[in-house]
Amino acid sequence: MSQLTAANSHTSSRRDLLKKGLVAGGIAWTAPVVTTLTEPLAAATGSTGGSYTYCFDDGTTEGWVIDNTAGAGGGMWNVSNDRSVSSSFSLHYGTGTGGDYTGTGRNSGSVTSPTFTVPSTGPVLLEFDIWREVEVFGSGTWDEFSVSILPAGTTLYAVSRDGGTGGVFEHVTIDLAGFAGQTVQLSFFFDTGDGSFNNFEGIYVDNVIVPGATGGFGLLAGGGTSARSLGGAGWTPDRPAPTRQEIRRREREVRAERFAEGVVADGELQAGIKSGQ
Repeated sequence: MSQLTAANSHTSSRRDLLKKGLVAGGIAWTAPVVTTLTEPLAAATGSTGGSYTYCFDDGTTEGWVIDNTAGAGGGMWNVSNDRSVSSSFSLHYGTGTGGDYTGTGRNSGSVTSPTFTVPSTGPVLLEFDIWREVEVFGSGTWDEFSVSILPAGTTLYAVSRDGGTGGVFEHVTIDLAGFAGQTVQLSFFFDTGDGSFNNFEGIYVDNVIVPGATGGFGLLAGGGTSARSLGGAGWTPDRPAPTRQEIRRREREVRAERFAEGVVADGELQAGIKSGQ
């Protein structure tokens, strides 16, 4: 069974599954803290308090490795100056302001940090700022952004199909105390899940703060203030609602995938096709 189908067939939330998995592995569960940024912030200026900040403000990945080979449609991670919190640049999944991540169907990709050792004492917090505009149609884990820690492969944070962050950057804080003393890497991953409703601007990640990292990689930002977009109450992605034809295509794709995985009986699949759904 594919990871996508398994997620859709389980009644528990991603947070419940993650919590149970961490507890089973002997790691204390601490829910991520998400804060909406509503005022411009000064750019991060250096490595202080045992942490290290990646701002991507020299226009490079600063040692992070982009892998856009996952999935049949490839991926779209890049360093972009379209939106950012600190100075000019950030990591972006998509094709630019007003662009999208349509590709040639389902697409996905990852970006992985340099290696660092989580301190046994002192700051053990992973922090980053994120701007998202994704689909909000149907149900399931479409357009999912996730953060995992390697080599364990544990998913620390995942969010999908919620429309996005409302036109603003959000600040996410994740406690890495359960990995204290371990040498690890971070992996940011985005997966559209299918080829439908991918005409949104995508993901921007900036100001990634990792605990205990040392020099030799990454560029610390200088001065500057945010270039964030501020959204109001009731914000929704600035894209047209799907047509009935698009919705039916999504439903057919889902049934076909579930049939391929042995979840949907052939009779149900054929009934859906005959009804035009």
